Amino acid sequence: MDTEGIGVHALKQNLFFNPLLKAYELNENDKTPCWDGGEIFVYRELGKNNTYKKSNLEGKVPIQVKGEEVRNLQGGDTIKYRLHKDDLKNYYKDGGGVIFFVVEFTDPVNTKIYYASLLPFDLKQILKEMGTQKSINHTFTYLPTTGQHLTALCRFFLIHSRMQSQNVMAKDIIFNENDPGRFRFVIPSNIDSQDAFLNYDAYLYQQVDFTIGDTTTSIDIPVQKGKITSLVKEVGVTVGINNKVVYTDVSREIRKDRELIKFGRSFRMEVVEMDGVHLQVKIHFKERGTFKERLKDCQFMLRISKRKEIEVSGHVLELNHNHSSLVKKLPAHIDSLKETIQVFEKLNVSFDVPREELSKDDDRDIELLKQIFLKNNYIGIRVKQTGFIKIRIADKNILLFAFYKNQKEVIIINGCDWKSLTKQVEFLAQNEDGGGGEKAIISPYTCNKVNDLFSMANFHLDDVKSSYLSIDYYSEMSKINTTNHLLEFVTYYDQQTNKNKDILRMVEEVFRHIRSYDNSNEFDFINHMQVVKRLRSFSSEEKKEILQRKNNTDDVFTLCGYFLLMGGNEMEFSFHFDQLTDEEKEIFKTFPIYHLRKTHPKEGMAFSNCIMDF
Repeated sequence: MDTEGIGVHALKQNLFFNPLLKAYELNENDKTPCWDGGEIFVYRELGKNNTYKKSNLEGKVPIQVKGEEVRNLQGGDTIKYRLHKDDLKNYYKDGGGVIFFVVEFTDPVNTKIYYASLLPFDLKQILKEMGTQKSINHTFTYLPTTGQHLTALCRFFLIHSRMQSQNVMAKDIIFNENDPGRFRFVIPSNIDSQDAFLNYDAYLYQQVDFTIGDTTTSIDIPVQKGKITSLVKEVGVTVGINNKVVYTDVSREIRKDRELIKFGRSFRMEVVEMDGVHLQVKIHFKERGTFKERLKDCQFMLRISKRKEIEVSGHVLELNHNHSSLVKKLPAHIDSLKETIQVFEKLNVSFDVPREELSKDDDRDIELLKQIFLKNNYIGIRVKQTGFIKIRIADKNILLFAFYKNQKEVIIINGCDWKSLTKQVEFLAQNEDGGGGEKAIISPYTCNKVNDLFSMANFHLDDVKSSYLSIDYYSEMSKINTTNHLLEFVTYYDQQTNKNKDILRMVEEVFRHIRSYDNSNEFDFINHMQVVKRLRSFSSEEKKEILQRKNNTDDVFTLCGYFLLMGGNEMEFSFHFDQLTDEEKEIFKTFPIYHLRKTHPKEGMAFSNCIMDF
């Protein structure tokens, strides 16, 4: 049996459904190596009396046709067919590639056509994959016998063949998913974009700039090929129940074989027309997203399942499938979700991590927090150490505080809730000699490094400020403890690339509060003013007070601080700084006010816009 002839004949039959295609020399008994001695000519349109004019010619597509006799025609949309390296090399050297057709048949009448569009990008990738192999199995896709699929296929081939010239393919560019740069998809202008994306291979082109001499040219380089399985479009519809809109962010997902309405994080709704009049609504529910997103979706799923209806843009659609098993489980699951959300709210943690990203250890720790903070249940809980402890759930660090009550019962508190902490525990500072001297009340926050505090999901600046403002600063030890911690906040601010002014506002307000106890203290004033300097320009009154205080002190250490506040006079600062002992110099450098000093004589002041102008 003439297998090649049957294959070519089947392809000719398909051409009858594609009037804009013409094969002048498609020979059934052609023995030409690699190609079948023919090409498909593609026309933009037909001339008068359906004639083919040269002026309407869009291009020509090289083809190869193979016939394959089989016992039964396959029902699938793809087959595997073996390609030989020598043929592939010739297709690649030719420059434009080839469309390879494989025609399976049981007899000359019953045929099924499959194709592989072997463009230069594909050929380069296949040859690279083959290595030393002489042949390779390749996937071929079914070509429908009706409609103008072959026309679209040829048009795709022409546009990509031209974009994948030998000159372009010689550029060895690798696609970087982390930094894709400028890229685009290209489809023929005379093909419906939705049909093009869903039914044909998509090539991703990256725009790369090449400079030759003084000229820079932007070239599209093919870097990736794939299949687009669905398109998502935003639609102006709403979804709800009982005359109440629940979802406004609704989209339409278009797939090759069906369309879905997407809303929430867990819903896909399929509307199927049954008999031209009645619609069948199928709800596909798969729980996704954060705990809050899941709670909303589960509550809505329970409501529509009980009412057996859903409203889309005000239109009530009947749900005619049974979710009874899910409905039985949902109430308890919803309660669990509510508890999880409640425990994070109680800890003042914004927990926006999708549930599917949590590990088993994360689940265990969340259940542990629910037992402690919602049910006050400490049974079986032991801690290795008392004091501040850190627990990590997903990418969130949470600060807790643990201690033993009556030396037996462990108690765990939110480590960033200063009011709860100070009700349960007295935080005191004592002289380092430990000789039973002065003790002073301090903020619980001062027991933690500022860097560590900012890494905690339950840490908030307003709580720190409230804690500091609640302390009696007539105690010198309390003041020193808070001051050192505030200066640590200033250092943290200086080290950040994205400056958070809220840090400075908090510190400035607390320093202002401390000074209300004793306005004469020089160091309190300097610390306050260095924060102001970072926030804004000094007022006239502040400038006047800085000058007066500077002129009224002989303390060299204090004078160095004033010179840095005033800015702009490196010589005066250096003169006084050199009078300090080596130990004093090292101590001074540890304070954040030293950050106000310019680092090199030739550089401008880091805070030049704050230089005092008298």
